[in-house]
Amino acid sequence: MQKYRLVTAEAEAIQLNHKNWFKVRRFLGFSLVEDSMNFDAKTFSDVCGEAGPFLEIAICNHPEQTEDIDHRVVKHGDWIVKMPGGFLSFQPEVFKTLYVPVG
Repeated sequence: MQKYRLVTAEAEAIQLNHKNWFKVRRFLGFSLVEDSMNFDAKTFSDVCGEAGPFLEIAICNHPEQTEDIDHRVVKHGDWIVKMPGGFLSFQPEVFKTLYVPVG
């Protein structure tokens, strides 16, 4: 998994797109809300060079909770960042301003 640097911290990150789909599933593990997967989404943050339809998922930093209150929607092209205590998602423009590739 590619690493990225945020000021002084490093974090693993992956972009949601068709090419990375199986890596995204492994990366998120139980934080992926299985019944939220939409493979026919019309909206996106970045097409990533792929033709639609696009992906849209939800992630949950506390998978043991059954309420939707902690779910975060991630659109095609968004970056998912693993941080201590859970995952964050960023639109590509924001991610590029905060993170630079490591190595």
